[in-house]
Amino acid sequence: MKKFLAFILVTFIFTSCQDVVQIKLDKGSKLLVIDAFISNLRTTQKIRLTYTDDYFSNQNPPPVTGASVILRDLTNNVVYNFADQNNGDYVFNLVAFTDTLAYVGHTYKLEVTFGGNLYTSIVDEKRPAKLDSISATYHDGSSIFAPKAGYYCILWARDLPGPISDYYWIRSSKNGTPYSLASEINLAIDGTGGSVPSADTLLFTPPAINQIIPRREVLALGDTCAVEIHSINKETYFFLTQVINQTSNSGLFATTPENVRTNIISPEGATKAIGWFSIASVSVGGKRIK
Repeated sequence: MKKFLAFILVTFIFTSCQDVVQIKLDKGSKLLVIDAFISNLRTTQKIRLTYTDDYFSNQNPPPVTGASVILRDLTNNVVYNFADQNNGDYVFNLVAFTDTLAYVGHTYKLEVTFGGNLYTSIVDEKRPAKLDSISATYHDGSSIFAPKAGYYCILWARDLPGPISDYYWIRSSKNGTPYSLASEINLAIDGTGGSVPSADTLLFTPPAINQIIPRREVLALGDTCAVEIHSINKETYFFLTQVINQTSNSGLFATTPENVRTNIISPEGATKAIGWFSIASVSVGGKRIK
């Protein structure tokens, strides 16, 4: 009986002393975010400008309007003006579907003028990989390597040989819906999924080729899989690697969070800009299950 009364007393103490603690975070200064991933795809190119928002905000980041956004081809001395859409998007519409504003080997400078300040970044466009095809094989779900019944897709692509390392961001979609989570970013160096440069593999190898449909998803009859291999520079590769690491940095062995790097140069005394500027050569391919 005494043990039971002691248990009731301890339970009462711990349940009656629970207070709701409201954590109030100081509001930091807003930063300018520049999201500028350009490619040689013959589609409308978009650069997005926003402000950073409060940590606990459940809304989309506030858009930045009224800026001047210019892309300069320093190799050809050509200027591309991106039009303000008044929602944070700045777009450049190609004259024809056969046109492009990105060329291999050219050097590009991004210039964003806002609030009387000029933010800049300079990158080169890298050579593209060759995307051969996408294959799909049906598995009945009886294998530990294919635990779900359905069609599994594999990417067949070739890395370019040569003395320099090539860095790739393999972007894919299922039925027109892109995989856009940080955990779904698929990166490769010289066609492999490794984290350091290796010998040229010519053919892309696992895990890069079998992660185009992430989370072990499968396709059914009538589904489509589309893949884009973006040839990026080394700095963009490690920027995306840091994004992956920071968004998955949790649990018992989590490391101290760190600011994600930026290649945007902010003028002295101006509101700091973060974000990234990249320009890529893209190889595309697709597969319909039938």
